[in-house]
Amino acid sequence: MTQELKTVCVQMTQKNYDRLVSLRDLTDASGDTEVIANALRLYEDIVEKYREGTTFYVMKDGLSMPELSSSHEDYEIYEMFICSEFK
Repeated sequence: MTQELKTVCVQMTQKNYDRLVSLRDLTDASGDTEVIANALRLYEDIVEKYREGTTFYVMKDGLSMPELSSSHEDYEIYEMFICSEFK
């Protein structure tokens, strides 16, 4: 089954464009569309888990940093583990 494609024009700052290109290169994505689609899927999953009450922790070298929240947005994220009970 073929999905209908939609065209979206996105304007972004040079800094955000550089981030997009960097992610494309780091992940060997086939293009900007793949990077954006993957980012949307990840963001959607995180928002769903957060709304379900999931707690997110940032880990570096196996050591837990404070819970990730808006007040900690300047932390460099090395790994993010989603901690909850999955049924």
